[in-house]
Amino acid sequence: MLFDSEFLIAASGQRGAPRRIRAEAFLRAHLDAPLYASRVCWAEFAEGCASLAAVNQGTARFSVIEITGYVAWEAS
Repeated sequence: MLFDSEFLIAASGQRGAPRRIRAEAFLRAHLDAPLYASRVCWAEFAEGCASLAAVNQGTARFSVIEITGYVAWEAS
């Protein structure tokens, strides 16, 4: 599954506990699914973080993929 920056932000708890809880519930319901985020979403998530360590911690469970035509198509 390819996630957007809003989901990354929700899963990290930056938008409050209720959104984090919903995001975590979604991830638990899809334990076998591979988790991806594009480099663009990674950068959008990073904008709200104080350090690279915080970015890496918040995105650790997601494989970050570079933007290609295929990635753009899947994201659309």
